Amino acid sequence: MSDNKIKLASNDLTSIDTANYTVKAVISDESEDRHGEIVVQDGWDFQEYKNNPIVLFGHDASAYPIGKTLDIEVNGSVTTATMQFAVDENPEAKTVWNLVKGGYLKTISVGFINVLRDGAKLLENKLLEISVVPVPANPNAITLAAETGVIEKKDLVWL
Repeated sequence: MSDNKIKLASNDLTSIDTANYTVKAVISDESEDRHGEIVVQDGWDFQEYKNNPIVLFGHDASAYPIGKTLDIEVNGSVTTATMQFAVDENPEAKTVWNLVKGGYLKTISVGFINVLRDGAKLLENKLLEISVVPVPANPNAITLAAETGVIEKKDLVWL
């Protein structure tokens, strides 16, 4: 691992590349969220999102994006994304980046439109945006990330 890459202990963030201002994170999984819903991961529709792969802070669509998504992948019951922060283009992005890098902001949330549901199971969803947030709707990502191998258990320590 290069000196620019740091393994994180967090709810969603799995690694940071400080040279490229990128973060890989668990953005969604199939655990029940704080709204009592379960997002089925193989039901994601990323087509429209890939045309405008924005990353926001706190779901604030009226503000400039703080970054963009470089890669998004569904792997079983977990969806991850690699996001790059716009630190040179947006002063707020630089602030959020520093808070993420410092371990003060560690969680991700997704904004989406539900297309098909079966009770509490959200079967088909269109991703609209990914946000860095102080409090996510899904509090269980650290456990699931470790169980699925996205984060190794030995890496679940503070910086």
